[in-house]
Amino acid sequence: VLAEKGCVAYVPAVDVESGIPVQVDLRPDVVTLVEAWESLADLQAHLKAPHMLAYREKVKDIVKNISLHVMTPA
Repeated sequence: VLAEKGCVAYVPAVDVESGIPVQVDLRPDVVTLVEAWESLADLQAHLKAPHMLAYREKVKDIVKNISLHVMTPA
């Protein structure tokens, strides 16, 4: 992914216990991918890329849910 045009960051992350009282419940079966793209067009191209379509097909039986949040710095 990092080699793709416009990809600035690609960081897989998992929840960790922090001891902070307001932390939401841990999600032990969740992997969060934090990505940054130079433009919305670059992200859209990534999502339609043949390797991404093949990847989604390959993992469809083990992925329970996908949630996408597209954001910009405030």
